[in-house]
Amino acid sequence: MIQSACFSLTDTRTAWPDSWWPEPPRRLPEQREVDVLIVTRNRCPAAIDAMNPLAWLFDSLSQQENVTIGRVVVVNDGSTDFTLDVIRRYQDRLGAELLLVSDGRRRGSSQARNLGLRHCTADLVFLCDDDCQLTRHALGGLHQTYLLQKRRDPACAAVHLAFYQRAVRPEKLVASRQIGMVDERRGVFQTHLRSFPREYAHRPRWLDRQSALLAPLPIRHLCGVFLAERRAIAECGFPEDFPWANAFCEELELSLRLLARGRTLYHQPDPKFFALHYKAGWQDPAGPATVPAEGEFRCFGSVGRLNSRILAADQPRLDSGNRVDLETWCYSKLISYLVCLGRRSRPGGLRWMKRGWRAFVRDNSDQFYGHSSTKIESSVERARLWQAALRDGLRFLAKQDPRSAPTCGT
Repeated sequence: MIQSACFSLTDTRTAWPDSWWPEPPRRLPEQREVDVLIVTRNRCPAAIDAMNPLAWLFDSLSQQENVTIGRVVVVNDGSTDFTLDVIRRYQDRLGAELLLVSDGRRRGSSQARNLGLRHCTADLVFLCDDDCQLTRHALGGLHQTYLLQKRRDPACAAVHLAFYQRAVRPEKLVASRQIGMVDERRGVFQTHLRSFPREYAHRPRWLDRQSALLAPLPIRHLCGVFLAERRAIAECGFPEDFPWANAFCEELELSLRLLARGRTLYHQPDPKFFALHYKAGWQDPAGPATVPAEGEFRCFGSVGRLNSRILAADQPRLDSGNRVDLETWCYSKLISYLVCLGRRSRPGGLRWMKRGWRAFVRDNSDQFYGHSSTKIESSVERARLWQAALRDGLRFLAKQDPRSAPTCGT
């Protein structure tokens, strides 16, 4: 019998109660093939795979259970490191077809994702960052969640996977209404997709009681790791017209396009399966994180491997993924949300910018920077970046009509 689990935030920093760890999600009689889409750029800095985040992702894909992977499509977005060598080595190791899409040039992640979608053939596509590692039931549990939720809600287009930053458990408890929240008219958003819904800690809702699979939460903001209906996201397309450098808000724009078409989005917060996000190229100001041995063994069946990988990922790099310098990151955050929110509600976009002025220019707050290890100390420079984002964002909005948003085809 499944027992209810009650725990405090303290428990999330130590170990989940045993009642959260029953048998893994069961394989449903109904099965649909899943393709995997990965866009990668310079995630293979070494000649040996033990140092390469893309290889860690490939290893975890080869170990997935209770799911049928049809094709793994990898779009090489202008890598200049050992990426091509790693992909060639794994072409016979994945247990599924590995298709490389590459012509040597960099497109940016949105255009690369749209290109990759055209090479996917399954009805369902799992999109994943190239510096993640999946627990062995991650894709199977997400697939089961999608199939069961689709029975309840035929409009369901995507289900997001729980992901934790260099950790094997959620970072905190938050109210479920805060997870994946976007309010275009008020100009506010909260992701909290690394958190756990506080309500579930005291009285969980079940999607499948037999395997203690939690019910997913409705959200409005997808991030980097989710299973989606291929045709639905291909018809909307990732935005290829954003002029900022790091593709900030590409998934939010896709989310809002899907919602505008009457589709629904969900997040599966179940801690029994997830993606560990290594955040390669980002240096933790507090020093590299450490995963307890018992947590690693329970989730991945290994000991010590995650900490060595975290240490390797904790080396600062600006030439991988969508990494940019701090000034570009701040500018991109400001203009991207102005554009995405302002396309739907011009007052909402301006409200976001007003809050950005207070948090970034006036207060230089930690909340604006998130996990950044440094801040822009000059208030003059912060004001200049804010003014440039406002000017450029309003010019962009004046030329755009969201009703004619580009698509990538099906």
